[in-house]
Amino acid sequence: MSEIEQGAQEVLRVPLWVKAMVAVGGVLFVLQLPGFQTSLTDAVDKSRAQTAFDRADFAQAITLYAGLHAKYPEELSFTRKLGFAYYQSGQYPAALQTFDQLVGKTMSKDEVNKIEAAVADMAKKLNLDSK
Repeated sequence: MSEIEQGAQEVLRVPLWVKAMVAVGGVLFVLQLPGFQTSLTDAVDKSRAQTAFDRADFAQAITLYAGLHAKYPEELSFTRKLGFAYYQSGQYPAALQTFDQLVGKTMSKDEVNKIEAAVADMAKKLNLDSK
């Protein structure tokens, strides 16, 4: 065997620990693929829901936000946006019920003010405000 061939073989010798690390990394990557697909799908649904809301397609926004809210009930933004989609579509009882899920949760003052304004408007339209 020539010196060049011996040098090539030595270069190709990969330590066992490197092979093991590559194998473990590969397994971890494959295990993460289902979760990544779900996350990617959810990101697409979130974008589609916002686009539907912006286009005033509240039925589509409700469908998408309801799915996201069911999957991630701890994500307050999905609950809030679902409530506003119901509100904008005139489904006031559903909007009030959805906003009720946010009572006691930590939100920005701006978010709270917007929800309070929507609730006051619905109460007026439903003749629920006390006089």
